[in-house]
Amino acid sequence: MATERWVTVGKRWCEFRQGEALLLERRVFPSGFQRFYRAPRVIERKCDCAIECNMAGYPCKWAYTNPERDPFRGE
Repeated sequence: MATERWVTVGKRWCEFRQGEALLLERRVFPSGFQRFYRAPRVIERKCDCAIECNMAGYPCKWAYTNPERDPFRGE
């Protein structure tokens, strides 16, 4: 049976929050012998303050409010 978990993939400065934000990926890890041959599959990405930004209407790909705007790109 495959396992699923959130993995921290980076830290970036968030202008909206005025603090550090964790970038997370939800990954599915294969089980059995496949775990040696297949990489984990990424099924979702978010920021640890996504709910806060989403409720404030801040346009950000990581908060699911604007898929075109990635404020962390380039860092």
